[in-house]
Amino acid sequence: MSGRRPKKGPDEPEEPNRHPRRPDGPFDGKKGGDRESVGDDPDPVEEGSEPTDGNAEETTKDDDAPPENDDTRDEERPPRTRPYPNVRFLLGIDGFPEAGFSACRVGGSGTEPLRYREGNEPLDYRLVPGTTTYEPVLLERGVGDAAALAGWRRLVEQGRMNEARRDVEVILLDEAGNPGPRWELRAAWPARYVAPDLDARDGDVAVETLELVHEGIERTGVE
Repeated sequence: MSGRRPKKGPDEPEEPNRHPRRPDGPFDGKKGGDRESVGDDPDPVEEGSEPTDGNAEETTKDDDAPPENDDTRDEERPPRTRPYPNVRFLLGIDGFPEAGFSACRVGGSGTEPLRYREGNEPLDYRLVPGTTTYEPVLLERGVGDAAALAGWRRLVEQGRMNEARRDVEVILLDEAGNPGPRWELRAAWPARYVAPDLDARDGDVAVETLELVHEGIERTGVE
């Protein structure tokens, strides 16, 4: 007999592969050693793309977040404990730009006390509040070309009181020019205007005076 294997007949089953089976489990049978199983492999990286990092999303969030020392964050100004100087202030008048004056006397408010008692009470009087009055505000400023304040006074002379009544704010400023406390005047109007005294021998600044009356004053803090 020759060493050749006989040919298979048409009905004979094929012989199983005589090569050794690839082992099952965490190895793929390739020469070169261990690899993780398919189920444990991370997502495959496509050719030409950069590998993704699991911390990429967190890194992006950190980049978008403002730094801790960012000056754009709103911070409340700490309350001022020392008194304000009286040399920096301005006026806000409805319908006018903020105006500067060389002097401003805000004035105050007062309530007249009324004595009252009934016949069955002791001979001492009780004091009850009467009418509340408000002192006028006196303003002084150097004379310039602008005549807006004089026009405001003219509205009163013409009897146009609905136009003449304005809300006014006297704003105190700190050393850096930041707004501080303010006094709000309700329905104020110029009751008196005084032109400057002129003297060729004096050489001083020409100053005009405006007197405002109002129907209420409220002192507010720093906004």
